[in-house]
Amino acid sequence: MAEASLLATLHGLKVSIIHPDRRSASALAASLTELGCQTCYCWPLPVTAPTEVDLLLLAIEPHSHRQLLRLVSSLHDRGVPVIALADYQHSALFPLLMTLKPAAILDKVINPFALIVQIIGTLGWVRQCAALRKACQPLPEEPKTRVTQAKGILMREQGMDENSAHRLLRRAAMDARCSLDHTAERVIAGRGYPGRKT
Repeated sequence: MAEASLLATLHGLKVSIIHPDRRSASALAASLTELGCQTCYCWPLPVTAPTEVDLLLLAIEPHSHRQLLRLVSSLHDRGVPVIALADYQHSALFPLLMTLKPAAILDKVINPFALIVQIIGTLGWVRQCAALRKACQPLPEEPKTRVTQAKGILMREQGMDENSAHRLLRRAAMDARCSLDHTAERVIAGRGYPGRKT
């Protein structure tokens, strides 16, 4: 059951593979397709990022810094996670990888099983992060009513506390035989404070 739900995360996933080893990439694409993914492959490194993609598997080449930065940056802007495939023996790639900030890093030699596990893990992590960001967004403030705004003006300009400001608004509304909202509107518009002749 757990295995089925994990594999279900791959169904319909659009995966793009950018890697120089065409044979290994084709084998990986075939495995992903069997699991329900829609895959596409390209090499050499494209000038622009693929448009219809949910996840990118990207081989990191040491001589393509600018192109990689442009490509990954455009994917980050669209919220598309990138799994970088890099040669661990090439220490000069470390600063580039830190700049690219991929969602995950694996060895450049394609291991379909390891990549499928990493894809499932990365998708879970990306979705959790998105849910947390959404949960952490401040709730929209309730619009202030005219009465609340008027009380705020009286508190600030007349040095009243909230209860005194509310009592003054209510008394002025009763004296003028009008609604509390109408009285508050007069205060907001600067047409005088309750109890003061204008």
